[in-house]
Amino acid sequence: MTAAVAVSSLNITRIGRGAPVVCLHAIAHAADDFLPLAERLGNEFEFILVDWPGHGGSASDGGPVNAAHYASLLP
Repeated sequence: MTAAVAVSSLNITRIGRGAPVVCLHAIAHAADDFLPLAERLGNEFEFILVDWPGHGGSASDGGPVNAAHYASLLP
């Protein structure tokens, strides 16, 4: 099962079922980096793939491109 939802300005995709695994990609990458892993282990885990602002399916929020800013966006 795959579902894409917008939370704040972030695109989040959930794949699979089971214990949650949150996947946070590097700068200049995208959540799609984790698709092979999610497809392989999606029967055992629910993968939560986050696209940071300005990456993948998330629009830029105009904020700085750094870990401190990105951490402030997560609940």
